[in-house]
Amino acid sequence: MAKKSCIFIFFLALFFFAACESKKAEKLFNEAESYLDDYFGEGGAYVNIQTNIVLPGNYGEVAFTWSVDKPEAIALDGKVTRTYEDQEVILTCVMEYREKTREVKYRVTVKGLERLERIIYFDSQGGSEVPNITAKAGDSISKPEDPEREGYRFLGWFILGSDEEFVFEEMPDMDLALRAKWEKILYTISFESAGGSPVDAIRAGLNDDISSPENPVREDYRFLGWYEEGSDKEFIFYKMPARDITLYARWEEIIYHTISFESEGGSEVESITAEVGSTILRPVDPECAGYSFIGWFEEGSDEEFVFHLMPERDVVLYARWELCTEGLEFVPNFPFYEVAGYSGTATEVHIPSKYMGYTVTGIRHFAFGNSAITSVSIPATVNEIDSLAFKNCKSLESIHIPASVENIGVEVFEGCDKLFIYVEAPAEPEGWEEDWHGGRPRYFGVDEVKEEAGIYYLVQEGAATVTRYAGSAEILDLSAGVGGLPIAKIGERSFENSALKKIVLPEAGEIAAYAFANSEQLAEVILPRNLTVLEKYVFSGCKSLREIALPEGLKSIEKYAFYSCESLESIAFPENLEAIAAYAFSRCFGLIEVVFPKNLASLGQEAFYKAGLLRAYIPASVTTIGDSVFGPSPTYIYAETPEKPEGWDEEWRYLGGFVF
Repeated sequence: MAKKSCIFIFFLALFFFAACESKKAEKLFNEAESYLDDYFGEGGAYVNIQTNIVLPGNYGEVAFTWSVDKPEAIALDGKVTRTYEDQEVILTCVMEYREKTREVKYRVTVKGLERLERIIYFDSQGGSEVPNITAKAGDSISKPEDPEREGYRFLGWFILGSDEEFVFEEMPDMDLALRAKWEKILYTISFESAGGSPVDAIRAGLNDDISSPENPVREDYRFLGWYEEGSDKEFIFYKMPARDITLYARWEEIIYHTISFESEGGSEVESITAEVGSTILRPVDPECAGYSFIGWFEEGSDEEFVFHLMPERDVVLYARWELCTEGLEFVPNFPFYEVAGYSGTATEVHIPSKYMGYTVTGIRHFAFGNSAITSVSIPATVNEIDSLAFKNCKSLESIHIPASVENIGVEVFEGCDKLFIYVEAPAEPEGWEEDWHGGRPRYFGVDEVKEEAGIYYLVQEGAATVTRYAGSAEILDLSAGVGGLPIAKIGERSFENSALKKIVLPEAGEIAAYAFANSEQLAEVILPRNLTVLEKYVFSGCKSLREIALPEGLKSIEKYAFYSCESLESIAFPENLEAIAAYAFSRCFGLIEVVFPKNLASLGQEAFYKAGLLRAYIPASVTTIGDSVFGPSPTYIYAETPEKPEGWDEEWRYLGGFVF
């Protein structure tokens, strides 16, 4: 019973509290509404939209929430839509106190803006003038007629500093400055080449700088200029006009004539074909062995032709010659003549086949000795060249000996350090002394020596033999051959003293003695894979050569092959190597260690003399060793054989070394 009494008393108290709260809310709402009535005044008030609208947010403990039926006329955040007419709006206020609410409405008249007279100014930016617009704010306005500007397209009116185009509908409530925006019109000059090469059109704006295009080309015609249709005045390329233009090419036919040359036994001279009246140059004089060129003459004329301007006709010119004997000394050997000496300054000498009407048949003793000639042409009438005839011709590079020469004396070419000898006869005739050649490279059965990029070569049995190199390249790749032919052989001394730094040799070919001797800059060589012999002196004096890969099939390294290769540091001998000849690696100061292959049979005298070796490994297969092979280096020698074989020289170690 007591418990029920307590619950009743709780609910009774709760009801009493709620009733009290309701009365309090009613009282507060009444007070707030009275406050708002006073705020707005009886019948509503004028609210000037040019001023901020401030509505009360509360009255004591009562909070106000406002709304309006025409937000376009008045906004409760203090901003309003611009209007020029008085408008009536209804403001609604929701009053709230502890979850209790009351709504009240007020009819308010909004006072419109005062309509002032405003001006729109126009800046045409170089276009035609546009008058200002003067009207009251809010009045309807129309877009004025677009301005004009030559060479430009009008894009619209824009408020200064804005990228948005101005819309002409209603006069704004402020003065405005509008600026015209323009786009440059691009005009086109098109070209009709009238049979000539095409010319691209020019597109540019008014008064832009323009340049004449590259002249078109039309075979056998001369370009005269660009013209507008129907005009005789050539168009001047300076500033772009305010219009599209088509220009037409004008041409003049070119008349050509030809001067042909008959060399009368001399070297061929190409004809000259040129425009009438154009400047022509005298061609390079032809050459004819044993003769001096006098000049070019028309048939039947004794007046030499003058090369200046191309005549108005075709011309045939004939070469005239005189026997060239300047510096050559002849002695009779009746009924023939022989060359006995040379005192001229020319370095290229042509020995005539006849002198004073007599056949020239010989070259006497020391006839050209010590001279500075670089080449000499020997006629097919010569049958004998006496001893020392060309001794010490240090600049003589090549000579072709005709098959008519039956006898050659001793040391004819002694001291000719640059000479390469080409012989027409298939083999050395019996009448030639044994030492006639002075040790210089010689080739037999030669009809013609060909040249490509400084490489001189012979064609034999469908392959090329390289005889000498006069180029200046630092890197040379011969793997693809020369002159469209595979290379079968690198001839004796062919690259001697060259400036090469690297060379790639053909895979199938042989290399003759001295081939690369004293090529001091040569650092890298790719050898043929099928090479079996490295001939004597082949790389001697190649001071920049550090290493070289020897082909697997190599069997023999001949004497002095790598003599004085001072930079050579290492070398791997192939397994099939059988012999290393005398002095082969002598003075290879950088070579520290060698391991000989199991099939090596012989080491020649001083093969590694002064080679700088510290270690050498000799297999038991080595049965022959010459004198001082490793001397005088302090070499540690590791010999596989238990005792010195009979074929080893007693002095094979030179100053000893250390044998294990």
